[in-house]
Amino acid sequence: GLQRLAAHLHQLASINISGCVQVTDVGLAHLATLGKLAHVEMPWCLKITDAGLKALGPLADSLTHLNLSGCQLVTESGVGSLACFKRLNTLTLLHLGYANPAVTDATLHALHP
Repeated sequence: GLQRLAAHLHQLASINISGCVQVTDVGLAHLATLGKLAHVEMPWCLKITDAGLKALGPLADSLTHLNLSGCQLVTESGVGSLACFKRLNTLTLLHLGYANPAVTDATLHALHP
């Protein structure tokens, strides 16, 4: 899985794991070891939670694009944890958390004040 990928592709700058429903927060922690990762597409990865987004913290200086569409377990708390990602210029949040509170304007503003 992502552990093996992260162990061998240290220069990886972009990954698309769209619809990989078996990807978990642990997998994202492995991706976070790839210091050059700038572009992550992970729509409809249904096991990703706020903890997974927080695990991406080591990418705060490299990540520029993140697509979380359909990651229904991601809440405002997880999106808010991205505020330290100063290079993040594209964040896609379609179809988030039908059962969870919506991401508020205040949280989005905190991402890029």
